[in-house]
Amino acid sequence: MHCNGIWGRMVLYLTQVIPRRQTGGTRVSMVRGTASENPRSASLAAMEARKICVLGDFATGKTSLVARFVHDSFLTTYHTTVGVKVDARDLVLADGRARRLAIWDVAGTGTPTELFLRYLRGASGYLLVADATRAETLERALEIRAAVESLLPAIPSVNLVNKVDLAERQELDEVRVARLAGAGEGWLRGSARTGENVERAFARLLERMERAA
Repeated sequence: MHCNGIWGRMVLYLTQVIPRRQTGGTRVSMVRGTASENPRSASLAAMEARKICVLGDFATGKTSLVARFVHDSFLTTYHTTVGVKVDARDLVLADGRARRLAIWDVAGTGTPTELFLRYLRGASGYLLVADATRAETLERALEIRAAVESLLPAIPSVNLVNKVDLAERQELDEVRVARLAGAGEGWLRGSARTGENVERAFARLLERMERAA
């Protein structure tokens, strides 16, 4: 795996340990800092890469979610993604194994095309994003998921409703999400601006990917 450029820049860790859920799974231990500062950095030399795609309609905050997860920052200006933007972050699992997450921020769409679905080649999982201030983005997210599942029926995924911090503009509360997506469908509610549930969403996705590997 080529580690220069964008791969070499993004060596970040979290300060928390994501607890193991009662149903089991891989616990993810992450410490923020550079690889040289991390006492576990020796394990990073042999890390395995995992490709994650971030999917959803346009302007749902996908790029901001990636920026929050990778850089712990929030983008104050809107930038339209053209094609795909790739970022990366290195993580250490609780058992000492290291993972490099290649995060593909795919341009938003409400109509999954053949080109759009090609970005999923080689992906280990995907984060599906809807916008709490635009109800139609949930319907489009469900259309995207149906298209992905027709191509990769077993690929792990996590669902996230972004922008829940914009309370006065909410169109997707928990009741409406359950009605549109199905009562048994799990959707995290989060915010790239505040960081709410961003780490949790990626940690949950990594857990599911590790179980499926």
